[in-house]
Amino acid sequence: MPVADPVIILALPRSYSSLTCAMLGQHPQMYDLLETQLFEVDVMQQWWAEYGEDNHDADGLTRVIGEVFFGGQSPQTILAAREWLWERRIRTTGDVLKELGEQLHPLRMIEKTPLEGIDDQEVRCKLRRQLLTFPQARFLHLVRHPRAYARSHLSHLAAMSRASRHPERMARRYARILDGIVLDPQVLWYRVNFNIDCFLRGLAPEQHLRICGEDLLSEPKLQLRKIAKWLGLSTNAATLAEMQHPDRSPFACFGPPNARFGGDPRFFRDPVLHCMPPGEESLADALEWRTDGSGFHLETRLLAREFGYN
Repeated sequence: MPVADPVIILALPRSYSSLTCAMLGQHPQMYDLLETQLFEVDVMQQWWAEYGEDNHDADGLTRVIGEVFFGGQSPQTILAAREWLWERRIRTTGDVLKELGEQLHPLRMIEKTPLEGIDDQEVRCKLRRQLLTFPQARFLHLVRHPRAYARSHLSHLAAMSRASRHPERMARRYARILDGIVLDPQVLWYRVNFNIDCFLRGLAPEQHLRICGEDLLSEPKLQLRKIAKWLGLSTNAATLAEMQHPDRSPFACFGPPNARFGGDPRFFRDPVLHCMPPGEESLADALEWRTDGSGFHLETRLLAREFGYN
């Protein structure tokens, strides 16, 4: 059965990916997903081992399967979705994504699981897995200023730590932002965005597009038209107006008690688009989360400037 070439959002966590995905999903030719984690591993047995038991990281995929295959998001459809996924435990994660794409055809699904990694190799492996699964996918590189991203990421990790019942998983998350012995999210910002940039340089120019999240929030109509035009989709006024209502996504809310999450809790609490002017973040000043008075590394500043941040 046919599968429309998906749109894959390449972004760090805390980079407006939940909002962006929901906005794009309101285009009548697209369908937004929650965070499936399917590009994180090769086979569903690994997915079940990593996410399937007592882990809210499974919520995104189970909510999506419940909605798409079983008609909604209720405790009953979530149980049906988990059974559906268990029946496919010997399949590859790519097989499951393709089956989802077949069900959604002719709509183009939008996958937005945030990219992280302990080192370059892990990030590159995830990017290769995406391209091998969907060689003709379109890749939307969504970036955020490294200072604003870092503040948001540290705040999010602190909130997760207070609520987490799995300290070993939180330890792995914190390990990704270690700069020697100092916690500094700029190292993850650079690692992920540098590898995305290298990956995209190997693709045809029409296969990828970079958007600054701040631009999307300050001029949504202009940026949404740019994205839709890049994808070869309708850009009429009614469509662009609808895309500015991420709150109309079936996933713009918390899920049922047995699958509450699957994305950014802040977005679930307030899924309305709030336009705001571009910020005045600095690449030169000392970093407020470090006690040694240092600022951004040279490679971070250079990459941020390449992305349009001054």
